[in-house]
Amino acid sequence: MKTAKALKRRDGVERFLDVYRDARLLPYSPSDSELMRALERCLGCGTCLAVCPVVGSAASHPYPGPRAVATSLSRSVPEFWTAAGVEGYCTTCLACQEACPGDVPVWRAVLMIRAKNFEQATREGREPLGRLKRFLVDFFAENRLAQAGRWGAALQGLAFRPTASGSMKARLTLPLGPLGNRLVPPLARRPLTEEFSAPVAGADPDGPRVAVFAGCLDNFCYTDTGRSLVEVLRRHAREVVVPATQVCCGAPALYSGDLETTRRLAALNGEVFAATGCDFVVTACATCGDVLTRDYPVLGPDSAAGATWLARRTRDIHVFLASEVELRPPARGPAGRGDLPAPGRTVVTVHDPCHLSRGQGVAEEVRVLLGAVPGAELREMADPRACCGGAGSFCLEHYDIAAAIRRDKIADIAATGAGLVVTGCPSCRLHISDGLEQAGTGRPVRHLVDLLAESYRGGPAGAGGGGDSLG
Repeated sequence: MKTAKALKRRDGVERFLDVYRDARLLPYSPSDSELMRALERCLGCGTCLAVCPVVGSAASHPYPGPRAVATSLSRSVPEFWTAAGVEGYCTTCLACQEACPGDVPVWRAVLMIRAKNFEQATREGREPLGRLKRFLVDFFAENRLAQAGRWGAALQGLAFRPTASGSMKARLTLPLGPLGNRLVPPLARRPLTEEFSAPVAGADPDGPRVAVFAGCLDNFCYTDTGRSLVEVLRRHAREVVVPATQVCCGAPALYSGDLETTRRLAALNGEVFAATGCDFVVTACATCGDVLTRDYPVLGPDSAAGATWLARRTRDIHVFLASEVELRPPARGPAGRGDLPAPGRTVVTVHDPCHLSRGQGVAEEVRVLLGAVPGAELREMADPRACCGGAGSFCLEHYDIAAAIRRDKIADIAATGAGLVVTGCPSCRLHISDGLEQAGTGRPVRHLVDLLAESYRGGPAGAGGGGDSLG
């Protein structure tokens, strides 16, 4: 017969177990546990706070900074949920991990929180994302940009006007609060995948066969850059193919915590690109390249072997030209080689996207390639690697914070006196263009492949305009 004390102890144990059976205390996977151990390296020194663009933005927000996220997660499982709710204010710029003396991967912890929040809300039958975030995830994951492009390209000229940067601005302020007057990307008359529905013969019979991962913005909006990418690649390959059935890389879903959608897209892209038999997959989008190379391999078995195959073969265009092939530089005028007229000088400054410079470690390659562009004179800004605040959907969901982060970037650009800004990320291109327009100092913001393509055609650096839908 159980004593009263024993019964009380049993009741206490059962209550304890009931607490830890609570669905909110989702069990950590082996990779989660490894991440938690890494978070324990946090020294609480605060170095990360000095480099966090959100903390330093002087904008109103509840984000306590990377250190608070790391320390709250590394203490106990229940305290995991004390950090939930503020992780959406992180731009995932990776600056905290770069500066951290303990190499604490706080940005990975942020993604883990978002994923577990998403999973828990789904289990409880709640919508895990806000309306704007849900719209954006579905918009890209379900390829709705292609549907919007069919009508938008024809009608956008009625409501929007082109700007010097190649983006579009509403002719009248829209009733969207702080977003009502910001720039939007142009919608192309047809996506890049339709323009290059057949393989393109390259100029190097001994070169590699290259497949293009267009990325959503370059596929449906900045198709000028997409065409430049194909043009530059064909000079260094035996054949270039742009698979028509490729889908979004999954970045909007991944950074929102929707791992199931991300895995689905990764599996689809893996199948599509493996079927091309290509030697390399090349992209001109920093974020796409980062997701394909660093995130696809760790998504788990649901993303299939094709995603791992794709990750191994993916190269950012700067890396491909600088490391995988022998660069064929554009012809120069009398001061160099070739029979082109001596070009005029164009002062260029470079913005290094976070997912390119910190994520993939690509920065010097950009400068080397820019040096091959006739007439381009590089003038570095004070901090070319500082986050611009774009961060994909972050600049839409938290526009006031993103604009505050961007102020220093716009001032740095102005201080260089450059007439042209080069960046390897279409999202950064859009956000910086918007900042320059708002400041009344609009100027072209381009990808380096645009300058290379124009130079191959014999034009001066940065002479081209925006997408094909601006007319």
